[in-house]
Formats: sequence, structure tokens, C-alpha cells
Amino acid sequence: MTPLLLVTSPPLSVPAGKLLERYFPGSTLLVWDPACPQDKRRVHRRIMAGRWALSLSFYNDYIFSAAELAHLGCVLNIHPALPSLRGRGYDTLPLIQRHTHFGATLHLVDEQIDTGKIVEVERRAMPDAVEYPQFRTLTQQLSLSMLESLLQRSQALPAAELSGYWISRAQCCEARWSGDFLSSQGLSVLLRGLSEAEPNHPILEQLPEHLLLQPA
Repeated sequence: MTPLLLVTSPPLSVPAGKLLERYFPGSTLLVWDPACPQDKRRVHRRIMAGRWALSLSFYNDYIFSAAELAHLGCVLNIHPALPSLRGRGYDTLPLIQRHTHFGATLHLVDEQIDTGKIVEVERRAMPDAVEYPQFRTLTQQLSLSMLESLLQRSQALPAAELSGYWISRAQCCEARWSGDFLSSQGLSVLLRGLSEAEPNHPILEQLPEHLLLQPA
């Protein structure tokens, strides 16, 4: 069994690392902390120095460069939202816009953000009267469930067939991305607009402050 590479950010790095070790012992876990500017260089050096049969991006804020993608080959990402929500806002827009469903999207990574071919989508009904902290937990749990399913299925395959298997699944999937891409800055502008239009909106009291403070 050839170990995998999993790149993630701090919020779910511990449970993700445990799943990786359970199904692919000896794999490489890289945790990128966006609060540490020098950390990006460390992750880049490690990516360019290694070789893996399959690379995974999970709950991850690290954006792969063209050189990194060329080196890694097939990279799969778990996006914690449905394909209609590209970029940020996966744990806020469904509440603000009163969506009826939420989900997670497994897709191939290309040089753009949230544009790679989709492999599969998990879709769930939105619970009644759910608040931000509970909804964020639901999206995290669904993302972890998708990661475990991905690892389980990958474990059953020969290392040489891993990339081809997931690429072929993407070629058969009919799901497509839709909607405009929302950046961190765009989300902040949207939330500040909400605070001006509806200052008593319940979600505003529950959001982390940094979501409102991104520069425009």
C-alpha cells in the first residue's frame, strides 16, 4: 500500500489525521496554518520533495500552485458545500439565504478554485431552526464522513489504480458547478451589508468576528 498525502488546515486536522492513519498508515499529513505566513513555504517544500499515488485536500485553505499540481498529478478536494456554493460562505449562506439543502462535494483540483470535475455530491435536507454553530458542526461531520468513505474505497484499490479510478468517476458524474465564486473579501462585504440591513439578524451574533473584518 502506497501512503497518501493529505493537506488540511487546523480546524479538522486531528480527526482527519486519525482517519488517514486508520486506512493508510504511514501516510503524509500536512497541516497548513494560514495565520503563519512562513508555513506556506514549509508545505510547498514538502509537496515538491515527495511522491504519492494520490493526494487529498480536505477542509483546506491552501491553494495549490500550478507547479505543485503538475508534480502531484491527481488531487482530490472535499468542498464542504454543494456545487452551487463555490468558494467561501458554505456555513453562512445556506442560513442567510434559507436554503433547503446543504452538502459536500468531492472533486478533482485544477488551477482554478472550485472548478475541477466533480466526482460525487452528498446532499442533505436542512434541519429546521438550525443555528450557525450547529450548522457548522453538521457540515464538518458530513465532510469527515465523505473523507472516510473516500479512504475506505481507496484502501481497496491497488496503488497504481488510485488516480485512474477517481478520474474515471469524475468523467461519469453529471454534477456541475454553478453560481459565482465568493472570496473571503466578498463574504465579508456580504455580511457587513447584512449587518447594515438587518442588524438584529440572529446569525450576526454567532459568527466569528474575523469573517466580518476581511479587507474589502
